[in-house]
Amino acid sequence: MTKLILVAAAVGMGIAVALRQWITTDPLSPVMPYLTDVFTRIRAGLPHV
Repeated sequence: MTKLILVAAAVGMGIAVALRQWITTDPLSPVMPYLTDVFTRIRAGLPHV
């Protein structure tokens, strides 16, 4: 259960970071590249659970 909470927290923070970067850099562009980048980084850094 603890691993699930940690993964959920990482995903939630990843979304928050991606949205903040998107809004402060270029809100007229699509958000998807920012989300893809964040989730790629999360996937590379999280242990296999």
